Amino acid sequence: MTRFRPVSSLWKAQGSTDRGVRVVVARKSAILVILVIAAMIGWQRFVSWQTAEHNAERLVSALTRAMEFQMDSNFRAIESLLTDAARRIDPDEWPRSDLVDWYADRLKSFPEASSLLVFDRRGRLANGVVTSSGFIEIAFDSSALDYVQKHLAAPRRGVIVIGRPLVGRFSKRPLVPFSMPILDGSGRLKGVVTIGLDSENLLKMLSSMMIEDAGGISLMSTEGVFLVRLPNPDGMIGQSAAKGALFRDHLSRSDHGVAHVRSIADGNEKIIDYGRLEHFPVFATVGMTKRTAFAEFWQDTIWIVGSSLGLSILLFIFAARSDRHEAEVEAALAESRTSELRLSAANETLSTQAEELRTQTEDLSLQSTELVNANAELARSNAELEQFAYVASHDLREPLRMISSYVDLVSRRYGASLDKDAVEFLGFARDGAQRMDTLIVDLLDYSRIDRKGEPIVPMALRDGLEPALRYLSVAIETCGATVTIDDIPADLMILGDRSQIIRLFQNLIGNAVKYHDPERPPRVEIGWKPAGEEIEFWVSDNGIGIEEQYFERIFGIFQRLHSREKYEGTGIGLAVCKKIVERHGGRIWLESTPDIGTIFHFTLMAAEPPQPVMPAAGKD
Repeated sequence: MTRFRPVSSLWKAQGSTDRGVRVVVARKSAILVILVIAAMIGWQRFVSWQTAEHNAERLVSALTRAMEFQMDSNFRAIESLLTDAARRIDPDEWPRSDLVDWYADRLKSFPEASSLLVFDRRGRLANGVVTSSGFIEIAFDSSALDYVQKHLAAPRRGVIVIGRPLVGRFSKRPLVPFSMPILDGSGRLKGVVTIGLDSENLLKMLSSMMIEDAGGISLMSTEGVFLVRLPNPDGMIGQSAAKGALFRDHLSRSDHGVAHVRSIADGNEKIIDYGRLEHFPVFATVGMTKRTAFAEFWQDTIWIVGSSLGLSILLFIFAARSDRHEAEVEAALAESRTSELRLSAANETLSTQAEELRTQTEDLSLQSTELVNANAELARSNAELEQFAYVASHDLREPLRMISSYVDLVSRRYGASLDKDAVEFLGFARDGAQRMDTLIVDLLDYSRIDRKGEPIVPMALRDGLEPALRYLSVAIETCGATVTIDDIPADLMILGDRSQIIRLFQNLIGNAVKYHDPERPPRVEIGWKPAGEEIEFWVSDNGIGIEEQYFERIFGIFQRLHSREKYEGTGIGLAVCKKIVERHGGRIWLESTPDIGTIFHFTLMAAEPPQPVMPAAGKD
């Protein structure tokens, strides 16, 4: 005999199955939303970390370059004074009253120079010390000093030796000795002349460039000895840092770079930029603690992660409440025989839960919108930072113009009465002001690439390449260069800002012509090929080439691989090229072999060639 289940029992079973499915779907939806939020937060935090690190590296790099420029200029003036003294002073006749008065007066013009000392051929002090106040008689055997020993062992005409800092007998402050040998006509050592630089005065110059006390700023010899340092914990000036990670892994291997190390001086984890002075065996370093560099990043991370955890907890509480409620509904249905009413109540409850889940999803969407808005606010802050740099650079040019004007005025009014050294020093001042003004103008141009660029529109590649070649025609003809261009169709179109594309080709071709090998005429080749939705271009040369270790560095602001005496320029050209290419959505890289040549590659977005305009149909 066949038995049939009551209809009410069938409805109960079906309702129980539907509720189970909806609960599983709700749980999986909640978990999926949490995973999506976690992935979004992880990616956004990764990008923010890289941005904070990049901004910190740019800041310490810019300050280090400014510090190198200032210290190199000051030390060149001291070098000129030492060269004059080594030429005019005879240790066997020292002290001569006329020369003592002359150099005492000269020291008044050098606030960083504390004293001038003359040693005989055996390294002993010759009778006394010259200060800006006059001659002070004193005698002591200085032959054991490190820099005196170097001159006694291998004297070289015109070569400066910088010694380990020592405490001055009169000032009681650390002095940095700059010394040069005094040689006779046959190149034999007659003595040594030394100028002691007051470390307190040098520290005042450095203090304006220090980011924070914990970050530190210093001048260090190429042997790893601190010449000056701010701050100066435990008297670090004069001590060796050669065993520290910064010197061991970075300064001893390259002249410029950025290091992420723990400081041997104070134990702080830091981002440190370092660079060797152009004319002296001295490194300049500027540091920023990682605590400061990533402070804002960690504040934002704590807030975002905390909010996300709170939201996740709410979702899990909701799921637990949903499970408990479902258990209560099942128990009630088991006790009741009115299955239709219970089923209706359960359906209504599930509808309410679904509405709550929809509300939670909307809240999650709002959180995602807030994250997008936060990124937009970060972009706005970066734009304000660029505007601030632009305005500050304008204000910096005014004092430079005043310096140049007054230097020219002094030269015109008193030029006839000045001696050769004074005229040379005025030339140093004028050249330094002009170079700094050029650096600021280049920095302004660099900041305008994003802010003042023209719209990026379809354009013919020839409209960017041919004007660049015309602008460089004199330089190309002067050095006898040969420029070869692959066949470029007239309708080869790119998306570009015409003026910036001209500047991009002008910088790359100009560099290929400038950095040529003097043993062979320059040969420049320009080519292209399709690369999907982009077009890859290259500019190759047979010049002096670039070592692989500098492939990344050359795209930084004010980065130079050669002295200004050998090749002119400020070192911003390739940084401008990189920024132009990135603004156009492309990338730039290079291949190079020293003494063979270099190939610069870059990509630009391709554009469709213009369609011919069809004549309008005539009317009957």
